[in-house]
Amino acid sequence: MGTDKNVALPKDYSEIAEELEAAYWVPFIRTPFKGLDEIEEKSKYDCPELHQAFSAFNSNIKAAKDLLEFPYLLLIPFLPDVRTQIQVSPPGITEVDDSDLSEEQEARAIDLVTVALKASKGPLLEKKSELQRLLHQACILIWSALETFSKQIFIASLNQRPALLTAILKSQELKERFSISNNTWANLLQTHDFDLKGKLGTIIAANRDFSSPQLLRDLFPVMFNGMSTIGFPHSDSQQDTLWKLGQRRHLIAHRCGIVDQDYLDKTHDDSQVIGKLLNLRGRDLGEAMRATAGFAILLYGNARYCWR
Repeated sequence: MGTDKNVALPKDYSEIAEELEAAYWVPFIRTPFKGLDEIEEKSKYDCPELHQAFSAFNSNIKAAKDLLEFPYLLLIPFLPDVRTQIQVSPPGITEVDDSDLSEEQEARAIDLVTVALKASKGPLLEKKSELQRLLHQACILIWSALETFSKQIFIASLNQRPALLTAILKSQELKERFSISNNTWANLLQTHDFDLKGKLGTIIAANRDFSSPQLLRDLFPVMFNGMSTIGFPHSDSQQDTLWKLGQRRHLIAHRCGIVDQDYLDKTHDDSQVIGKLLNLRGRDLGEAMRATAGFAILLYGNARYCWR
């Protein structure tokens, strides 16, 4: 279901979802996609300079959802109870346009999802270990969406407002990441015919790695400090979710998801065991998508002031 409404879920759905979420992702009612779609559409007119970046972020987050939905789509043809009841079009059971749904249609859609979950529970729980790898890949997709969007926001904002670099270079932690030597500056000036207008962000971000959770936590509150009326930081729970997401992405990308002491020290994730495969739950991915969407909206809201 793709709705942000406070819909009363049938008991069967809640019970099945609770059991399945310990093993794998399940279609959930409260998603960030409706809000992201609305901002993407509004950005065409509100800040067209950032529209393409926000549109790409929205598409990349949905790609993670589509990946997680894939096992359900594979199972549907082999589940007679579901096949006889589901009357919705592809791509799947969770993507329902609820903008014009009547209460009866909405209740029907929820019933269909409930039937699909009930029929899928056995096969999904039996494949828990194999499905962990899908959760891992979705984790990488979600973080990559945020990482790419953050870098694009950094480049576009600094290209438009070069003065933002002043605050960055006043921060000791950020200065070490973004400073450029005098010799390099001399070469850059010559390369660009001594005209860096509209190019500073592109130059500073070249070959810079934006995958660090610490960098994304530190950079934008400093960069946008005092410029807009939205401000940072975001909530503690959102920060914690994004921090764990970034550390999990690092563990999956660099250690094939095998938990080590460094991961435990940085996350205090006492649900994991050193030497074992990182164990993710369905709700971990749901929380990650919502926190990532919230952070991206916050970034967009701040960055758009560069064009005011």
